[in-house]
Amino acid sequence: MRPFALATLPALALALGCSGLLGGADPEALASLMGRAEPEDAVRLFLFAGSELGGLGSSCATCLQASAGVDASDRATIGARTLMDPSCGCPTTCASTVLPSVVELEPRERMAKVAEACDASGPDPVFPADRSALREASSPIDYALVRMVLEHVDDPTLTKTAAPVLSVGLALSGAHLEPTPEPVGSDALHVEASEALRACNEDVAHRLVVSPEGRIEGVATELPSECVMEVLAGLTLPEGGWRVVDLTSVASALPSAEPEPVRPTSRGAKPTAEPRPPVVVPTGSAYQSAIQQVMRRNANQVRSCYEDALRSDPTLTGRVTLDFTIDATGSVSAASSSGDLEGPVATCIVQKAWRFRFPAPGDGKPVQVRYPFVFQPG
Repeated sequence: MRPFALATLPALALALGCSGLLGGADPEALASLMGRAEPEDAVRLFLFAGSELGGLGSSCATCLQASAGVDASDRATIGARTLMDPSCGCPTTCASTVLPSVVELEPRERMAKVAEACDASGPDPVFPADRSALREASSPIDYALVRMVLEHVDDPTLTKTAAPVLSVGLALSGAHLEPTPEPVGSDALHVEASEALRACNEDVAHRLVVSPEGRIEGVATELPSECVMEVLAGLTLPEGGWRVVDLTSVASALPSAEPEPVRPTSRGAKPTAEPRPPVVVPTGSAYQSAIQQVMRRNANQVRSCYEDALRSDPTLTGRVTLDFTIDATGSVSAASSSGDLEGPVATCIVQKAWRFRFPAPGDGKPVQVRYPFVFQPG
């Protein structure tokens, strides 16, 4: 999963050229390309490549390429022209017949009208019933363009391969979010995310597409910082159906933090104030399970410390043991490390540990944790 930063047209043209699509595309080649596509890139890539498929006509192909070459918000104008302007000469579809009558509606209402009209014409080639929530959140213009290509080509292999990634990409392309003082999204997500994002100290306006297993399958966001992407990558969401979560907040409106001790910048550094004597968590206790869940959720952040070091030493292996104290609020009040991976890796892990957030210990006493990490390439 990458940040929502779509490739430029020259980069797309290069990718398509390397895939053998430009100058003689066919459904099989496009299916292969879409099988490797990231959801964040899927719509633009599909429209640009779809314009190369024979039978759409040169004028329609030109209009499709123009739609693919602009930002998702601009496709609402250029894409509509593709569908409705006779000079483009694109095939008439269920969406192209209804779009003129829904232009003045709100985006969600517009999408509902387009979907209703298209459902009457046959099964949806992009969204099965279990992904209806993704369709409701999609851009109606992008949906109409994608559906026009799929229905015109009418190739089962292409539909089967492209539809899963396109369904996520269409839901992402419908995002037009602005940071808001009042957070928008599911309560369960914001309780956890707002606490974690507080460390990033920046405004947030993201759309997440979440699978039934609770995995984040795509993120629509513009120029996210490394801090924000680490937080989003570490989130564990409840299981359920396919869903879209719009996460927005303003940094100044996030819950204020309790005064924090001076954070260490090197191995073994200590906070300015000594915490109360910690309690070691008994093996197999319920709270130990809660700690393990948080550590698994932050495993990618820890792993990134090691992967950064691998760039200068590809054979680097070793062990880091992280010792930290969880205070009565669930925050980390002390952290240090030991092991044979001295230097940047250990320092990085200690610094990241200060951002970890745990459930508050039930008895209100600080808890001492020792957590080992073993690193090896591959």
